[in-house]
Amino acid sequence: MSAAVDRAAALLRDAIGLRIDDTSRRRLAQAVRAAARDRGEPPDAYVARLAAERDELDGLIDAVAVHETAFFRDPEHFEILTARALPELGREGVVWCAGCAHGPEAWSLAMALEEGGFGGWTVLATDVARGALERARAATYAESELRGLGPARRARFLRRAPDGRFEIVPRLRDRARMRRHNLAAELPPLEAGACPVVFWRNVLIYLDHDAQERALGRLRERMPEGGWLFLGGSESVLSSREHFDAERFGGALAYRPHPPARNSAPSRGRPAAAAPRRARPAREPGAEALTAEGERRAAAGETAEAVAAFRRAAALAPRDPLAHVRLGLALERAGRAATAAAAFRAARDALAHAGPAPVEPGLEGWSPAELERLLDERLGPPA
Repeated sequence: MSAAVDRAAALLRDAIGLRIDDTSRRRLAQAVRAAARDRGEPPDAYVARLAAERDELDGLIDAVAVHETAFFRDPEHFEILTARALPELGREGVVWCAGCAHGPEAWSLAMALEEGGFGGWTVLATDVARGALERARAATYAESELRGLGPARRARFLRRAPDGRFEIVPRLRDRARMRRHNLAAELPPLEAGACPVVFWRNVLIYLDHDAQERALGRLRERMPEGGWLFLGGSESVLSSREHFDAERFGGALAYRPHPPARNSAPSRGRPAAAAPRRARPAREPGAEALTAEGERRAAAGETAEAVAAFRRAAALAPRDPLAHVRLGLALERAGRAATAAAAFRAARDALAHAGPAPVEPGLEGWSPAELERLLDERLGPPA
């Protein structure tokens, strides 16, 4: 069984860039076992057919993909969208919602567009899982799935379906289109235009490092200078800094593409001036340089070297939560889940001992609450 799961994991990594950690491996093993049992064949025989039969592989993707979502999850992002991003961008455009799962985030975006009076804007929702897209298109939900929607929004945007469930009203459905898209392997969809607004929340965390870098690089090439990217709380410590800058708006972060000068070769003659970087607090000697080395190594795919650099940086800055978070994420990419958990626990301890004084400057734009959510996702809530 272990060999069958290893082969299935390799196929999913090649097909959709899936990052296999202990949790996803257990989920994958359960899915392989169940699919083989339903087909009346040994797991090895079932997995052998995955490479040749795309429908079978799609079925496994549906079974393994994580579809945890909710209406208006992290509501600050929707406030930034309607109060800052869309007024700045103009009268019409497309918001691309990737990894839409069974649809609550896409429909939340459509609701926000109508509430804000942005009649020229639409939503493009994509996911790699066919089953999730079918549910998103159906736009029908049970009462238990409506958390995040208050009475006013329910009355305005939902109606009772014949089976007693709730369905999105037709005029809102006209604002959104659904299509299948593989974030790890395909260019951003043409329907998103120049990708002026992108919601990639809690998607990159399921991709391995190489797939993350490919996806972010492709997005940066398609995104205009005034574009806006929204990520989940766990997704920006290592992967986004190569292509985007974080900007804080109240209690939330949004990401803006680097200016072209950062990604292009300097012209002959006088060297191009480096774009200004956000000031960082003073660290113990050597930690800053080691952090920069670790980021360079991680971006180059040199995982072992990145781990070594981040480990030394964390040793020099033991009270810096981000130093331990970087180490933990690098260890995850190296497949060292138990050691990564230890680094995340060290980050939680450092955060807990930061005291009541503001620590935001020391977290490079991250709020303590955002780091707590990241650590809760990795370790579970504190006991």
